[in-house]
Amino acid sequence: MSNASDNHLLALCTNQAIQQRLLTLNGGELAVTPIPIVRGRPASLQSVANRCFVPAGGPTNTNAFMNRRAHYARDFIPWCQLVIPNWTNVAGAETGSGGALTVGASIEYPAGNFTQVTFGGATAFTIPNGGQVVSDPCTLSTVIPANARFWTRFYQHPAGSQTNILSPGAWAGWNTQLGDAQEQTLTDKTMSGTVVDRAAGAGAAPLAILGPSSRACVVIIGDSRQIGLGDSVTDISGDYGELQRAIGGSFAVLNLGCSGDTAAFFAVPSQSANKRALIALIGTPTIGPGLVAPGIMVCGYGINDLVSGGATPATLIANLVTIYNQFPNFSLYQTTLTCVATSTDGFATLVNQTTDPHDANRQNVNNQFRQGYATMPANVLGYIEQANLYESTPQFGGTAGSGKWAVPNGVSGLLAYTSDGVHQNTLPLLRQVGPLPFPFLRIGNLG
Repeated sequence: MSNASDNHLLALCTNQAIQQRLLTLNGGELAVTPIPIVRGRPASLQSVANRCFVPAGGPTNTNAFMNRRAHYARDFIPWCQLVIPNWTNVAGAETGSGGALTVGASIEYPAGNFTQVTFGGATAFTIPNGGQVVSDPCTLSTVIPANARFWTRFYQHPAGSQTNILSPGAWAGWNTQLGDAQEQTLTDKTMSGTVVDRAAGAGAAPLAILGPSSRACVVIIGDSRQIGLGDSVTDISGDYGELQRAIGGSFAVLNLGCSGDTAAFFAVPSQSANKRALIALIGTPTIGPGLVAPGIMVCGYGINDLVSGGATPATLIANLVTIYNQFPNFSLYQTTLTCVATSTDGFATLVNQTTDPHDANRQNVNNQFRQGYATMPANVLGYIEQANLYESTPQFGGTAGSGKWAVPNGVSGLLAYTSDGVHQNTLPLLRQVGPLPFPFLRIGNLG
């Protein structure tokens, strides 16, 4: 018997045509529930823990590093596989570090108890420049319960002078309170010892932690808003970014957001080959005899295409449709695009904000997301309203579609909704955190 959230997808669809689409996609009403944990269902390979990320390039050097990263399990984990990259994100491009990278890894749970991770039976593996490795299935010495905190450790030793595989802390919630640490050392501490954080506010982590689960993970693709540039406050949740703060407390999130990325760039498979190879590993949840449910993907692309790339609404929609069609085994949700503006007083007032010159195109695209469009693929089930959470709408003393950031606090700095006019600060992002397993109160239906 499924729990109350089992029918959340059907419940969110007030439009009869969308309800029928869900039933048609999934083969029957029982298949309209890809997310909840229901014991006894066959498991498939899913992301089973949070706080992994796409790395950003650090400084070039010959240093070896020992990394420790905290994660939260979102299902019980009897075994898992780590995905470790030897590439970094540069404006969406998967860019090799510049040389081979030798890595070793372990799972730490509980604290101080280690399970060795192997790669083809070996405790170390040399990843070629620009590649990534999926470890052997690692049977844990202690099963990790759902929602428990655990740690991954991995040692990285470059072959020569090359780019560090790490991510700046402000982009990926680097949080020493949870046990995140990176130490510059020639000592491999994957199976023992204390990793002493070098206080750089950054470090490395696996690209993903995969394991058996009867529930779908949520795959996020997008740009710096998804990875949390601007979300500088770390807390016990360990989550970060426009979407992960809303859903990371309940679901395993595979956050593949990349600063500077665009729909135009991601739509070309050869330009996102590693991310696509990882997504291809995600299984299709089986929810009953002969019934499978699609995975869940949330797309946050769009604002960089319009503002930095100068794309027209038609071009952006065409590129998004290309992406949607490339993932037919996923139910897709598109976020509306939050505004971009400048301010002369730290975004403390509306009158001193100036909207971005491309705002009319942003409004056009958002309206298409909300109302639907002729080329919308059948696997796009809805949109997630982000723009109206942060924009100065009538609720916040502005006008609908103002293109300016809300100023309900009347203050500037970190207490404002934004500091740079592009990315949300932590305070407004925390408004998304709530008891719902997915922010469906803010999801609409296309069509």
